[in-house]
Amino acid sequence: NVWAVNDSRLTEAHDACGAVAQCPITLHEFDEPVMLADGTVYEHEAVLDWLRRHDVSPCTNLPLRHKVGLKLTPLKFVLEHVLSATPKPRLEHAVADAVETLSGESHDVVSMLKVCQNLSASLAEGVSELARWQTLVSKADVVLEDVRRRLAATSALCLQRVCRTFLAQSSLALQQDRRMQAMVRSALQVQSRSRTFLAQQCLDIAGRRRRQTELLASQQCKAFARMFAAKVRLLHVRNLRRHCQLSKQVL
Repeated sequence: NVWAVNDSRLTEAHDACGAVAQCPITLHEFDEPVMLADGTVYEHEAVLDWLRRHDVSPCTNLPLRHKVGLKLTPLKFVLEHVLSATPKPRLEHAVADAVETLSGESHDVVSMLKVCQNLSASLAEGVSELARWQTLVSKADVVLEDVRRRLAATSALCLQRVCRTFLAQSSLALQQDRRMQAMVRSALQVQSRSRTFLAQQCLDIAGRRRRQTELLASQQCKAFARMFAAKVRLLHVRNLRRHCQLSKQVL
């Protein structure tokens, strides 16, 4: 801190040891303080000389975002003007005037009467202002209680809405889970039926092939039997012819 507020003026700030603020570069009191981008205040000429040769902060040794400095002296004038233009309460002025009058060596009746009247009027005005503030504080308490009550009701409604939303989402998730389980069961049933159908088809195909094989074997057996019977008849005919030839030769 470079300055401290004293009544309506800015005076040099002192630390806990009573020392005034000093420039980190020159280690002397400020004549024309300037603030850099690192937030530290330096003496104008010293920091200008530093910035000509460096791009980092004199205190932190970190790169500066920019080399633009803010002069604090014009800001001091503005703050003092604002402080001096800010009106003090009338009672505070009356008490200050009374203390100043009583601290003097001469106390004439006229000045004492004037101070007494001024202080009495200011005190009455202060009491009225205090009553007004008390009324305002009471009203503020009532309004605050109403706000808290409405806030509690609104919070309860919000909590109810959150609970309803959570329950609705939970119910929806449960329905989706049940629907998914039903779909899985349906898929398993379809898969089981498909397997049963495929097994039945395989059995049917195997049965047809077996019947075809049996029919083919039966046909082959019948053909073989006909061929065998034909050969037997042929042999029998040949034997008959031989017997006939032998009988003719004998005669």
